[in-house]
Amino acid sequence: MRHTIHLLIVLTTVLLIISNTYAQEDSVFTIISGDSVTVWNTNLFENCGSRFAFDVIMCGSDSIIITETDTVGPMANCPCYYDLSITLIGLGIGDYTVIIYRQYLSKYFYMKDTVVYIGSTSFVINQSPSMSYSQCRYQSSCKEHETVMEGVGLPNNFSLEVNYPNPANPSTQITYTLPKATNVTLKIYDLLGREVALLVDERKLAGEHTVSWNAEGVPSGVYFYRIVAGDFIETKKMVLIR
Repeated sequence: MRHTIHLLIVLTTVLLIISNTYAQEDSVFTIISGDSVTVWNTNLFENCGSRFAFDVIMCGSDSIIITETDTVGPMANCPCYYDLSITLIGLGIGDYTVIIYRQYLSKYFYMKDTVVYIGSTSFVINQSPSMSYSQCRYQSSCKEHETVMEGVGLPNNFSLEVNYPNPANPSTQITYTLPKATNVTLKIYDLLGREVALLVDERKLAGEHTVSWNAEGVPSGVYFYRIVAGDFIETKKMVLIR
């Protein structure tokens, strides 16, 4: 039986992985929530200069084909690990299969046209669609590190950890955990309460996140970092030594 399919496609942040604990290279899996599904393609190892275009095609009523195309090509020498995720909201009730391909085209400076099969995964939607089709795509620039969990072992509480190293000289890392997806801001302040740096200002998925602060050019002294994640607010102190 064919289903009426309505899709809301959101390509979320593409991020540099610092741990392979949760997935093998180019691992594909899904996380379901009501009538929406997030399709993850983790540990994609590509050039930092890559800029991907994404085609999503419905085949019949139960198959989804996602093709990732690098529109820049192998022009920079800084490969790194990415995570790609696409959220589809408004799928009809049914059993689905997702197949992911990656496409390299000679017009984008590759030697020849190539299509590579990445992987597939299946999921079930039990809830009637609630939204109509639209889409929004985004890719980050390899600046932030994030550990992505495959829907298991997620933290139970919000937390903000002590930065490491502390004292910083001149860079340090700040780790925070989220039990659910929420909007997050993370800022650095000096002793007078003046904002020194904005490290995070966007919606983040549940899990553990680590962001780096390079304090090059910032005077030595005591600083505070403050997170606001939904109703969770916490401030911690750090020392910068130059």
